[in-house]
Amino acid sequence: NMGDDEAPLNPQRRLRHLSGLVARNLTPLRLEGVLRPYHSYISLSATPNAPPFYTSETVFNSINPTWREFDLTQMVDALDLGSSKFVVRLWGAYFDPEQQPPPTFKLMIQWDIDLYGLEFYKAKLDEAGQPSVSLPSDSILVRLTGGYYHATTATSNPFEVEPEQRAGMRRVDRSRVRSSYTKASLIRILTLQRAIQRVRTNTEVISDQTTQCIRTRQEEQDVNTAIERMRMVVETFKEEERVRNEACTEQKARMATQQAAQEASQALIQRSHKTLAVTRDELCEMKDKLRERRQLLWQAKSMETVRQTRIILELSQIFPVLPQSTGPPSARSARGRMWSICRLELPSDGDFSGCDEDEVATALGYVTHLTFMIAKYLDIPFRFPMRPMCSRSTIVDDASAATADEDLVFPLYAPGKNKARFENAVAMLNLNIDQLLAHCSIRSTADGGPLGNLHALIKHFFHLNHAHTNGQLTHVAQTKAATPHPPNAPPVS
Repeated sequence: NMGDDEAPLNPQRRLRHLSGLVARNLTPLRLEGVLRPYHSYISLSATPNAPPFYTSETVFNSINPTWREFDLTQMVDALDLGSSKFVVRLWGAYFDPEQQPPPTFKLMIQWDIDLYGLEFYKAKLDEAGQPSVSLPSDSILVRLTGGYYHATTATSNPFEVEPEQRAGMRRVDRSRVRSSYTKASLIRILTLQRAIQRVRTNTEVISDQTTQCIRTRQEEQDVNTAIERMRMVVETFKEEERVRNEACTEQKARMATQQAAQEASQALIQRSHKTLAVTRDELCEMKDKLRERRQLLWQAKSMETVRQTRIILELSQIFPVLPQSTGPPSARSARGRMWSICRLELPSDGDFSGCDEDEVATALGYVTHLTFMIAKYLDIPFRFPMRPMCSRSTIVDDASAATADEDLVFPLYAPGKNKARFENAVAMLNLNIDQLLAHCSIRSTADGGPLGNLHALIKHFFHLNHAHTNGQLTHVAQTKAATPHPPNAPPVS
């Protein structure tokens, strides 16, 4: 590693290697008898008359300004970066921060620099902004590869400086530039170059001998590698032959085992054929028995349907459901068709306003009782279980979100006390009646009300009874047995 005062050997000195400029020991301006440091920036030009190809930032109030480093290869395209000569101009001005407008910068110093005429200064500088005792006034330091170089040749431009500022400026003589190489240095460099050439020649001879030796050893190693490879191939073939012989022996033993298992399977298949023939005969006998039992089942279903029909017709005589035609026509048209059960009227539209509560409760109790008995004889489970108790009948919603038992029971009486729960109970009753109609494949009517739908159900069983008397009931029972029951009606929301 080089020290701070050791110059690098044969440094590169072109504009492409220029990376920074530093000024030291600038002469302050004398303003009103007082020396003041000024604000300054630099510009670089290829010739004294050419426009600047680089302009730095401004450093304020410093006689030792250090400008930011730069890279000309990234900034300037049309510049000849292989040149070693350029011009550095330092522009300066002094003004207060509050002065408006600020004065124009004037040319203070101009350096004509030849990079091959510079003198090595240091590899690294001291702290930025500190003066350098070893440098004269108005010195410029050029940063190249390997460190900083000193240029002292400078000319000023007195025609662009105000008369009162000329006293603070100095003229620099070009003769102060010294060569960076002395005669002794050049002799030492030539001696080193000759020594390097001798070492290079000896190195080439030794390299040729080493290469020949390596080539010979490589050929011997290749031959030995080929022999070893052939030995490995032969060993691999022998091992593969042994493995294949073992696999062939195992395959023969496996084939013998499979042949024995195949013979056993053939014997088992023959026994299975005999068992299958016996089982087929038994299946034919069971089919005959099943056909007989199915015929008996159809007869039983027919008898059951006849019995159910007669019981339901008897229930219709106990609880007669009839259309009511009494009252003025205007009232019947306003409230819809009226129906009666056991001579108690119920409106078909579900509007019980203006009706006697006890009569409505008793009529709904009859409807509940009749619906409950029909479902019982038809063996149909209801979505909403009912408790027929005449004028105090209730209906239960087991799937409700309520937790208390009394909240699950909805009354079919006293609509004036709790109208919402009463209306929910009537809606559940209508859904149960719709479930009976769906079981019997009967379409419910929205304007018929509960009594109208029950009347349609009883009329359906009346037709079944009439068909039985005409000898058609057996066919009807067979059709109902083959038809699946429709799903239950949806619950009340």
